Amino acid sequence: MLLVTISVAVTSFVTGWKRLPSTGTPPDPRQRSSLHHVNGSLWLLGGRSHGSNYADMWNFDLQNEYWEKVTSGSHSSRDSPVTWIDERGDMHVFSGNNVNAGLK
Repeated sequence: MLLVTISVAVTSFVTGWKRLPSTGTPPDPRQRSSLHHVNGSLWLLGGRSHGSNYADMWNFDLQNEYWEKVTSGSHSSRDSPVTWIDERGDMHVFSGNNVNAGLK
């Protein structure tokens, strides 16, 4: 049996959030969404706020600091979606909750 010990020294901590400068219209604040970094962009899917689920997808271009709404309402809304990016860069969505439609 091989045992490996890894030591990591932490020299600084993140103590808060910093608002990034951006153009375009940003998405509404939300929780329990899915966020991925792919090829210089952040992709935001779904989430929940004030008792409602979101059925939208947003893209934030990190280089140009620009928000763009990619889709809205064309799929059922998702709170806490499980998503992943495959080796080709395609996003897959599995499950999540939709309290309004009784889906899980």
